[in-house]
Amino acid sequence: MQIITVMKKTLTLLTVIAVQLTSINIVNAQFTLSGEFRPRTEYTHGYKALPNLDQEPGFFTSQRSRVNLKQVTSNYTFYLCLQDVRTWGSQPQLVTNDGALTTFHEAWGMAHLNKNWKLKLGRQEINLDDQRIFGAVGWAQQARSHDAALFNYQNDSATFKAQIGLAYNQPMPQFNTNIYNVAKSYKTFQYVWLHKNWNNFNASLLALNIGQDAIKAKSHNTVFNQTLGGRLVYKKGKSQVAAALYHQMGLTGDTLNTKLSAQLASIDYGLQVNKKLGIGAGYEYISGQSQTSTDANYYSTQRAFNPYFGTNHKFNGFMDYFYVGNHIGSVGLQDVNVKAKMKNNGWTFGLAAHYFMAANEVLNLEKFNADGSIESLDNYLGTEIDFSVGTTISKTVKVNFLYAQMLGSETLETVKLGGDKDAFSNYAYIEFIFKPTFLTQ
Repeated sequence: MQIITVMKKTLTLLTVIAVQLTSINIVNAQFTLSGEFRPRTEYTHGYKALPNLDQEPGFFTSQRSRVNLKQVTSNYTFYLCLQDVRTWGSQPQLVTNDGALTTFHEAWGMAHLNKNWKLKLGRQEINLDDQRIFGAVGWAQQARSHDAALFNYQNDSATFKAQIGLAYNQPMPQFNTNIYNVAKSYKTFQYVWLHKNWNNFNASLLALNIGQDAIKAKSHNTVFNQTLGGRLVYKKGKSQVAAALYHQMGLTGDTLNTKLSAQLASIDYGLQVNKKLGIGAGYEYISGQSQTSTDANYYSTQRAFNPYFGTNHKFNGFMDYFYVGNHIGSVGLQDVNVKAKMKNNGWTFGLAAHYFMAANEVLNLEKFNADGSIESLDNYLGTEIDFSVGTTISKTVKVNFLYAQMLGSETLETVKLGGDKDAFSNYAYIEFIFKPTFLTQ
């Protein structure tokens, strides 16, 4: 297969580079050449949206293949991650062109300015706190990375950290214009993240400014919105409480330059019962837009929170009904959840239940009263149950299995603009993860 040929050539090239680099006498240099191979077979019948009663299930296998090269010295760190993501059978056996399947997921250099400051430049993953606002979305085969510059600070005791992030994007070298029209992306961002650790307590603050090009018929301008907030974590003994609060304001970046005022709040409790069993419960509120307001000025403001760069798959159920490529600008979400995880003899078992409700009114499309008034549906969206199993086959090989079931409602049908709550909505996958280390020096 072409992918095997490509990866063999790449591995050979990187091995040659590795040998050359390790032959150079660099003080305190550490070099690692590693890889990842992750095939995942998925069964879908109601993934992200309710199915119809006569809808056939989906079944496919995708894979992520990576070769990672990293060198660390006292003066700098250099990292490359070559990634290929594909679906089995997406190309014929005698393929002549891989297209855009193989790319660099990460390619960055980090200068160690002194013992406290580092400057990281290039294509890179950004992970902050629990990844609610900034995350790499590692579960997705392609994952997420940014072209950015990061200034990182850490004090001598490692109890205080700060990060300044800067990005300015263009679709290609631009000489006569600064219009940015790449879909599902952003023109620029700037953020400051502060994190402080105490004995049983840590706190983070984030100020994020995002610029997006609002392109109109004959002109364009960059408009900005801001996300401000933070996260608090308290640990004592076997218990942990975490709370987060974020507010968004500014302009949305659409052609109407709609004002933005939205919120996200969450609280989670976790208890490590013993060495094998951990349990937890939580609540998350993500503001949304009402569908039933009769106020003429209501819709001039967007009240739906957008977790722009978060690892959303991690938070609101593994069937991805909310905020994983969907539900943006909708009625928002309330998520009441309970979770349990058990580890025993090399196996990990997980069980989670999510009770979903809309955060704002959902319009009843079937009832329009004679007096012109409108009605809203019950805010209950559905209940999702997730069951997972994982085990380590060897030091470099793991296997994970997931089964998830969605019990949807009439309101969920309306929010998703289709599907049938009486259809059997379930999702399952099995994946193998190979992470070998080819060379370390």
